[in-house]
Amino acid sequence: MMDGFDTITTTIVAQKILAGAEENYEDWLRRIIKVGSGFPGHLGVDIVRPSPGTSGLHVLPVRFDSQANMQRWENSSERQSFLRELADLTTGETLQAKSTGLESWFSVPGAPMPPNRHRMTLLITVVVFLLVLLIQGVAGPLLDRLSLIPRAALLSILQVGLLSYAIMPWLSRWLSRWLHS
Repeated sequence: MMDGFDTITTTIVAQKILAGAEENYEDWLRRIIKVGSGFPGHLGVDIVRPSPGTSGLHVLPVRFDSQANMQRWENSSERQSFLRELADLTTGETLQAKSTGLESWFSVPGAPMPPNRHRMTLLITVVVFLLVLLIQGVAGPLLDRLSLIPRAALLSILQVGLLSYAIMPWLSRWLSRWLHS
């Protein structure tokens, strides 16, 4: 099914903490993460605290393995209870942005809105092209010994692994301004 319902879903939440409520917010954060991590499909939360000279927003990318599991968490009574507590700890509007699939590669701390789709597509195309060229150049003779299906499986695993865990997180941070402008 390719409707995004069973793909990794990231919700990026950005909040400004009331002056003097930082310690209580950190306690709230520990408790909600502990409860949320017990929900099916929870893949983790990154905590990005504001740095000097920024807008003062705490940014929390929250990841689940599917939209269905994300919705289960978002609609849970446990989360609703935590959100009621949050009202006393934050100021202004809580910003939220959701992404599924490839946009998750571009989740950049401090940038709560998804990147420009055209630039994201261009970057993925260039990176995949260069990665295929590099892998074929380095391992081509070894890969030629494999039949089509094992070769395609190995290339896919290698490329997706490198893109997801090494290349795209680094490039997303390095090109953040360009991607989000």
